[in-house]
Amino acid sequence: MEAMNVMGTEVNEDLEKIDRQIKGIHIQVDDALNAAQVSQTTAAFYNDKIKKVKDNMVKQIEETEVLSKEQDKEDDLYSQVQHEFKSSSGALENVRPQADVVIELGKRTSNDVSQLRKDIDTLLNKMKELKDKISNF
Repeated sequence: MEAMNVMGTEVNEDLEKIDRQIKGIHIQVDDALNAAQVSQTTAAFYNDKIKKVKDNMVKQIEETEVLSKEQDKEDDLYSQVQHEFKSSSGALENVRPQADVVIELGKRTSNDVSQLRKDIDTLLNKMKELKDKISNF
């Protein structure tokens, strides 16, 4: 009987050991579950962040494509205008000597008109003096 008591005690001790191990395993499983839930929440958070970044990148790429097309149109227009500008510039250079002559003639005419005014003023003053002399005579 004593052998049975010893055996019963050993079995109880073994069962208590197993019970403690099972409780330890339960704690580990709970910890692992909590860690998995935290990981899941963190993954969802970063997934949302990544989705927002991706959406922003797609928008930026679309905007870049639109801007690139506009730039191409502006480059084409610039090429056309540049050719016309060069043509106009050439025409202006051809006309420049004539324009310089016209400007010089305008300056001379302006000087001549100023001199003519002075001459007329002088003549009017002389006529006034003559009139005064005649009136006083």
